[in-house]
Amino acid sequence: MVIGVSYFGNKAFLPLVNTWLDVYKRSGCKYRVVIITDLDAIVPPDSVPYDVNGTKALSHLRIDVSLYPEIIRKKKAFDMQGALSTQAIQILPRCLIVDADAFFVKDPTPLIESLPHAVFGMTEDPVTRGIKGCTGTITEYNAGVLYYGTDSREDRLELAKLYRDTFNELRPANDNIMLEQITWSVVLHKLKARGFQLPRALNWSRMWGKNNADYSVFHEHGPDKWNFIQGLELNSIDKPKSLYRDYYN
Repeated sequence: MVIGVSYFGNKAFLPLVNTWLDVYKRSGCKYRVVIITDLDAIVPPDSVPYDVNGTKALSHLRIDVSLYPEIIRKKKAFDMQGALSTQAIQILPRCLIVDADAFFVKDPTPLIESLPHAVFGMTEDPVTRGIKGCTGTITEYNAGVLYYGTDSREDRLELAKLYRDTFNELRPANDNIMLEQITWSVVLHKLKARGFQLPRALNWSRMWGKNNADYSVFHEHGPDKWNFIQGLELNSIDKPKSLYRDYYN
């Protein structure tokens, strides 16, 4: 098991990744961390290039996202996460891939070890939205923490293809910033018994309350996180859009 952290955009995002790493270390979790990023992002200096046989606690894996134009739209930031994840799972073993604002506030190891070795898993999203362009009603889940519970290369290749096909199937009716999350939600639905819903404790939202001591991963989604990240180059309330540059619409 490894923990993958998706990270892309300009260098102003590095303080967010460094904060994630600091919180992770204090959680006591001992899983190896792999920063999943593009060819250009600046990575923490103590990280090393990913080695499948390596033992370093912190690695980085660079993905050439220009090879996957069919799943990256111009000025849609989160498409990058889908491209990074679908390629990273062809290299990484069983893993969780998390957003850089999904903080490990408590060691989730016992909870993770109890998970089935299913092909794919997601947690609930705190906001219920319908997905357009689908037959029947499909629930939108949250893509802040994604679980890839099998080491099977065949399953991983199938999952990446299913993501690409579903992304373009849904795109006409859902051509918005959330298409990556919507796509993974429909992929989960298509997998049927080979996919499952992760417990909330692995991707807790502030919308469910901050005073519950049972969660291990707190997803500080939205602009609130920028209030406590140290070392940011910008001071405006519009930090997410500014930092993503041309990736963000």
